[in-house]
Amino acid sequence: MLKKLIFIGIACGLVGCQSLGLAPAQNTQQSIAYAYSGVTAALNTLAGAIGAGLISSADAEKVNGAILTVKSSLDEANAVASTNGASAASLLAGATKSLASISAYLTCKQQRSVSCQLSL
Repeated sequence: MLKKLIFIGIACGLVGCQSLGLAPAQNTQQSIAYAYSGVTAALNTLAGAIGAGLISSADAEKVNGAILTVKSSLDEANAVASTNGASAASLLAGATKSLASISAYLTCKQQRSVSCQLSL
């Protein structure tokens, strides 16, 4: 279930929510809101991975830090969205790319692969 949530959050940012049967974002603010759901899903997935013993404490701290950095970028994008759309879009794109990397890493960990790399 958690894997599904993070996939939906990430996919909304990458391919558009309409293709997933969800209402498409009508503006930057809505796109940012969808990305925030990806942050929540990533945190939930990380918590599940920790609880299942799939990720070390050190790796969990690194992933948590990366997720919080994404949230900070989204906070900044949200703050400037009404005054500087181009900057907000750039911050959103970077955050979405980072979320995709985090998602891929957590998926790799859930599959118990030994060659998981978090690349941001």
